[in-house]
Amino acid sequence: MRCEGCGLEIDGGTGACQAEFERLIARDFTDPRFGRTHRLLVDTYSLQHPDRYCASAKSLAAHLTGLCCALELQANPAVYRALQHWLNGAAPVERPEPPV
Repeated sequence: MRCEGCGLEIDGGTGACQAEFERLIARDFTDPRFGRTHRLLVDTYSLQHPDRYCASAKSLAAHLTGLCCALELQANPAVYRALQHWLNGAAPVERPEPPV
């Protein structure tokens, strides 16, 4: 079966993909070695499953800019804080239509 969000072939389909994500999240919180990549995991998974995790313009912007910060700016904490400040309250963005 395939996950409806990301297309991963996994026994159990979408539910099993979600369960694997939750397992990795639990690992992140119980093993400090994974703390540095936690946000990267969450942003990536969320963008691969936009119907569930990027329904609003604000959530889409948060995950896209978070992923960009991780990959392009070495997860700079000051940039993360600036992004959070920008997105607090009413986000000044409109959600684009997702690609087909």
